[in-house]
Amino acid sequence: MSEPKYIERPPRIQPELPQETVEIPPPPGEDQEPNQSLIQIGLPLLTIVGYVLIAMFGQGRSLLFILPMGVSVVASVAYALYSRHQSSQNKGVKEAAYAEQLLELRREMSVSHDMQRRFYRHNYPEPAVALAIAAEASSRFHHTAVTHENGHLANRLWERRTGDADFGEVRLGLGSLPSTVVYQLTQGGSFDDPQMRDAMRLAEDSQFVGEVPITIPLRQPAPDEAGDEAELIARHSIGITGQDATAVYAFVRAVLAHYTVFQSPTDARLQVLGTVEARKNWRWVNSLPHTQRAQGGKPNETICFEDGRDREGDKERSKVYTFLKNLRNVLDERQLRLQDPDNNVDVTLPFLLVVVDMLADLPADSALRDLEMDPGISLLLQEGPRLGAAILFLAPEIGKVPSGCRSIIEVTVAQDEADLNQTRPFRIGFRYAEVGVNTPRYIGQADFIDDQEALERLARQLEPLQVRKSYGADLPNGVLMMDMLGVSTAEELRRLTLENWRTNRQPEHADWLKVALGMLSGGDVRRLKFSADADGVHGLIAGSTGSGKSELLMTMILGLALNYDPTIVNFVLVDFKGGAAFEPFRTRPHCVDSVTKLRGSAVERMFAAITAELNRR
Repeated sequence: MSEPKYIERPPRIQPELPQETVEIPPPPGEDQEPNQSLIQIGLPLLTIVGYVLIAMFGQGRSLLFILPMGVSVVASVAYALYSRHQSSQNKGVKEAAYAEQLLELRREMSVSHDMQRRFYRHNYPEPAVALAIAAEASSRFHHTAVTHENGHLANRLWERRTGDADFGEVRLGLGSLPSTVVYQLTQGGSFDDPQMRDAMRLAEDSQFVGEVPITIPLRQPAPDEAGDEAELIARHSIGITGQDATAVYAFVRAVLAHYTVFQSPTDARLQVLGTVEARKNWRWVNSLPHTQRAQGGKPNETICFEDGRDREGDKERSKVYTFLKNLRNVLDERQLRLQDPDNNVDVTLPFLLVVVDMLADLPADSALRDLEMDPGISLLLQEGPRLGAAILFLAPEIGKVPSGCRSIIEVTVAQDEADLNQTRPFRIGFRYAEVGVNTPRYIGQADFIDDQEALERLARQLEPLQVRKSYGADLPNGVLMMDMLGVSTAEELRRLTLENWRTNRQPEHADWLKVALGMLSGGDVRRLKFSADADGVHGLIAGSTGSGKSELLMTMILGLALNYDPTIVNFVLVDFKGGAAFEPFRTRPHCVDSVTKLRGSAVERMFAAITAELNRR
């Protein structure tokens, strides 16, 4: 591996995502005044007609008597007709104004959809942009400035932090998503009204935004990020199927390119398990910093391909067994730390993504056939969200996907008749579905990278890069005693203890006691030296409830016992809370007494013994 090159991660600035509910006003209603005017005129008209008949056939009445009434009737009718005509014109004006209002609302909806597309496409760009980000970041260290048309992309490498809501999110392709700006009708109306139909069509068109990136979260959102829905989201176990293996590999390359470009190797890891036939499709992951095993790690920890020797020999010595055992150890450790009530460390980091390639025909004796029975894989399928792990199974058909998977992505290939003579005569689509009722479903155009060399370049470009950390940024959240001592088995610990006892009996090493307390930034071990010229000869451990006082004290006792034999150091363990914390040390040869508040007389004897020992010295 080449010399590390450190990159800067500036603050992540995202485009605005509009979120709003807009009310659509109802269409203008029918004007009832003209009808009312005709009714009001019609009744007096009948009365007047009666007067006319009386005047004509009455006894000696003059026709001039009815002239004013006739004029009134004519005027009333004329006014009613005029009012009806005027109302018709007003209705036309109102309908035109409402149509213009709907048109303006549709323009605003189009703008909001464009803003949403800009947000999603910026945060989850197409594979070509992801590759360009890595290329530009790498070019900065080779004095070959490469600037993409979208701006300085190098600053976006590994931009997602663990605290981001979309950390661990990957892009599948393009499709439709529910809009964050929704238009709705507050009042109903008749479907026979054309303008009501236009308003309903506007409300319907606002529900979804098309041609936007479809993404899924592989990481379980924290409760403060997803609220009550956090427990309902479980996309940590996904089966990716497709009859065309070439298309499936092209799709998975695009997904993993997005994963490795936007999540740093310190925050997210990648492991690959497959058959020897699949090795040629995964050459590019060997150089990825996300797959590099920890310093001092063993082979087959992150990348493993089963071959014939694994199936024929001792399975406990096979590469697959070693891979699965290491995976199980990581998950078991996280589970144990999760069960510790005093643990305040995020055990889900770094996030772990495991890819299992089962696209090739598996031999009858292949260990990959019974993966779901493996304790580590079973634990991942059941507790992956809580342990910060996800798994992708690549299979030729849905029937070969393990039953524990919660989601399925079917990769399809559609022949493009208009592009039969081109270099890429097909389009890749995807169908995403989750188990359960009324769960998310997505259909869209899948991302793909069919050139494996592009991924090999990506891996080489990312390999030497590291995130520049501030002081204390790499301070471990927790450290095991055996890791701090540099041993991995009980036998190694026994040999180290005997060697320490033998060495520290020598006068030049037995002056002042020293003990390892924890790990500093940079991986250095912090040792406490009981010396007047160093850390002092007395100590006080203070802290609130649950802060780890007992753990630190037990670390000191255990560390001293491992460094010095009972002739060099003895312990008097005093616990006024009952003695449960020191119970594991009571039978150790270093412990000369254990005093609790429950043994009142022992307290006086302890002080008397300490006084006598000080007088003797």
